[in-house]
Amino acid sequence: MKKKLIYLPFLALIAIVFNACMPVETPDEVLLVGDWTRDYDDDGVTKTEFYEYSADNTGLYWNPSENVLKTDSQKFTWSLDKSDLTRINIFKNGTPGSTESFTITELTESILKYEDDFGVKYSFDKVE
Repeated sequence: MKKKLIYLPFLALIAIVFNACMPVETPDEVLLVGDWTRDYDDDGVTKTEFYEYSADNTGLYWNPSENVLKTDSQKFTWSLDKSDLTRINIFKNGTPGSTESFTITELTESILKYEDDFGVKYSFDKVE
């Protein structure tokens, strides 16, 4: 009986660890609305990109590091189903373009983290 009790804390720890790695079940859409930024490395050069998610499920992407300002931004629409975030880029003529899918792993008032279908992880900070 004592041997079985020794395993109980280990099982509880395993359950906690696996649960911490799971995607957010139902992130609050309201938390996603706003401007988000991240710095990333591009062949040794630090670059910054921005995403703006609007309450009407539209958004903008721009990257000043690539000489793309907010006024010239890429438009997109977005939807959130549980932890699945989908962005559809909109061409300049207004027709839908490529679709991007992500799994949100963390969403708070100041942090957005997600992973794409290839396992690439992204981390953003909310712009105040």
